[in-house]
Amino acid sequence: MTEPSFAPPNSALLQDDLLFHVAQVVEEGFPIGPGFLHALNCLIEAVVLHPTIFCDPSAPGTTPTPGHLNLNDSTLIQSLTKEGVLVRFPESDIVDNYLQSNGVDYTYIDFLRDHHWRNDSFSFKSIAAEAKYLRFMAAIAEEAPALFQLKTLTDGDTPIDPIGADLVSRGMPIENLILLEGHNHTINAYVDLSRLLGLNLYIAENAMPHHVGAIHAVNNRARELYVKLTNELITLDADDSGETGFQLISMPELTRTVLARCKGDIRALGTEIMQLREKHSGFRNYLNEYDQSWKKATSKKERLKLQATFDNSWKVLLEQGNKPKDRIIYKLWDILKKPTEILSATGDMFANKGRSYAVVGQVRGFHAFWNELLDAPVAAKNHELLSGFGIPLADEIIWSSSKKLSETVRGMCIK
Repeated sequence: MTEPSFAPPNSALLQDDLLFHVAQVVEEGFPIGPGFLHALNCLIEAVVLHPTIFCDPSAPGTTPTPGHLNLNDSTLIQSLTKEGVLVRFPESDIVDNYLQSNGVDYTYIDFLRDHHWRNDSFSFKSIAAEAKYLRFMAAIAEEAPALFQLKTLTDGDTPIDPIGADLVSRGMPIENLILLEGHNHTINAYVDLSRLLGLNLYIAENAMPHHVGAIHAVNNRARELYVKLTNELITLDADDSGETGFQLISMPELTRTVLARCKGDIRALGTEIMQLREKHSGFRNYLNEYDQSWKKATSKKERLKLQATFDNSWKVLLEQGNKPKDRIIYKLWDILKKPTEILSATGDMFANKGRSYAVVGQVRGFHAFWNELLDAPVAAKNHELLSGFGIPLADEIIWSSSKKLSETVRGMCIK
């Protein structure tokens, strides 16, 4: 009997606020800040790595529309929806039937109950409000990270959590504690739903502390492999220009590549993102099959073999350099080499190298995808890339606030 499937292997779920952050800049000329860059990277990453991307589970069966912004009016979102990349979240009965068939005691109503606990957004109408919120989140994450691990912090307007009550007694407005509680419920809803449906989850930058509080990692293989790839590039991105002038704006390689190809036209984002998706269909298909094989594996031995395939490919790729050779060399040599010691020794050298590239070849599209990341502009070009769109960059305060929150969240992960 075939196991029921909710979505194609290696599918994803985007928090609706991510799309808002992108559309807010593209459609309304909102200043470019770290929230936009984080959201754009998540969107690009998801489009390239995943076959299907679900949006806005709070309104199943409808086109993605997060609360206060009608994304149907966004040309970027329209184009990605038309291409079948961003798709409507399935109706609630499909979700419930899948969960029930897997013996899961969780329903779509459970998701909605948490998601709509307070209906507070992770999006902002002004940079000043966003910066203030990021600083507040960083302070809480540093002083009281345990608050992000709990769903219920208040009873009406009364703190019931001891840590929260202590903060309120020292002057923190009760409204801040209520806001934390509501956001904890919202992100828990996304974490639970994505975990139970086997979806890769992408959330807004300012939701990260809540995500860490809910669970450190919910994404599966595709996301893990991408993180492994991009982390390796950090040491290759040294920048001698220092941190002035936004030179070290956090911008992952895929995002840099897309922005560079837009050539100053923000409206070209949709086209460039889709071209990148098509270009790396081989790598995406491998990840789809990898995810499916991982789920079907019946023993730890099978999963270790799957992991070893990628790890060996990764190791060989880094050791052998970035310009792959034609694997036909070793195949022909195995057939044609003469039985003399000198030729055999030379032949074996070529054969071994060829076999090494054959290992990499088991991960289809790996070379092309890795080279795409290597060909992205260096960090010093970040300011130039963003300034070329004729959209103002957010003030320094938002970048420093975002950096502080990121450092604090990293500390939460370590603990």
